[in-house]
Amino acid sequence: MPADSFVRSFRESSPYIHRFRGQTFVINFGGDALADGSIRSLAHDIALLNSLGINVVLVHGAGPQIDAALLAHQLRTERVNGKRITDLAAMQVLREAVGGARLVVESALSEGQMGSPMAHAGLQVVSGNFIIAQPLGVLEGVDYQYTGQVRRVATEAIQRHLAADEIILLSPIGVSPTGTLFNIRAEEVAV
Repeated sequence: MPADSFVRSFRESSPYIHRFRGQTFVINFGGDALADGSIRSLAHDIALLNSLGINVVLVHGAGPQIDAALLAHQLRTERVNGKRITDLAAMQVLREAVGGARLVVESALSEGQMGSPMAHAGLQVVSGNFIIAQPLGVLEGVDYQYTGQVRRVATEAIQRHLAADEIILLSPIGVSPTGTLFNIRAEEVAV
């Protein structure tokens, strides 16, 4: 890119940089991004946003990874109204699949630093029990078992990490106040 084109592009983007500095972006992406390799490109974009002073909260899905893990364990789950009915056996498999997906995202964010112009950005990724869950329960005669919903989000803790220039990574599993894990759709976590 010629220098004058770069300067022009930079000038055109500067109002947006100013407008969004200090704002929080919640970015939700599905497990397909992990399977098809597009997470690498996304990681570069996230590093750029972070370097511009934008707070980033990532919510990753893991649908394909969960489906593959359930198939490998010869388990089947039903979906009702777009929600997976998660029994105890499926939840055990789901924990591993989601944990593996989370590690792929963390790895891509770490790798993205070295292979990009953002090589020394020093991204820090934080995960934790930020999503407090509750069971979905029995709806219209269907027991959703270990499928849950967001009870609350530990926003103060998230804000402390964002203030320290850390990227928050949320998975589609929440924990109840009693320590029980629940499967939650990533889209619901992101809201």
